Amino acid sequence: MTTVAAMAAAWFLDGVVELLLAAVAGSALTVLLFGWYIGFDVHSLPWKWGHLGERWTEEQLHALGTEWLIEHDVPRGRGNWDHILVGPPGVFLLDSKFFSERATVDGDVLLTGRRRYEGRAFRGPAVGLSDELGRLAPPRPWVQAVAVIWGEFPQLEHENDHVAYLRGYELVAWLRKQPHRFPQARRRELFAAIKQLRVD
Repeated sequence: MTTVAAMAAAWFLDGVVELLLAAVAGSALTVLLFGWYIGFDVHSLPWKWGHLGERWTEEQLHALGTEWLIEHDVPRGRGNWDHILVGPPGVFLLDSKFFSERATVDGDVLLTGRRRYEGRAFRGPAVGLSDELGRLAPPRPWVQAVAVIWGEFPQLEHENDHVAYLRGYELVAWLRKQPHRFPQARRRELFAAIKQLRVD
């Protein structure tokens, strides 16, 4: 945007001072528009990045066939479940993350820059979802926790202590290669229970 403003000024104005003023004005406008986008609150930036990750994950999931049933942004006690999938291999809870810095998994911790995400932060919500589905559509199903990572993640696919860590572009291929266990009737029963969670 700064470049566009400077080019527009160069078209109408003549002289170095005018060009410098145009560049400053373009920079100020860029800062103001960015500030407006984040609501003038830098603490909202991680939320914006997280929202981007969720949107990209949702776009990837469109590639799955009709045998997969998907619900996005399902409310829970405090917060939400990003993406819940029910497919031939079972139930998956996806938590989307978008990082500007390289991410790696070391033991039971996802690391990026100075931030740490303990494995239990992914397992806990999956256990909670499993409990809810067991209440609404027994027997209680296993729910696979999946961290979907958007950004640099050299490990591509990594599983540790019941959590799968996947680079976003590996997600669909990884889901498709999981062994099939659930018949269609059970998938529909569980999906109906997931929809019920929205109204409980």
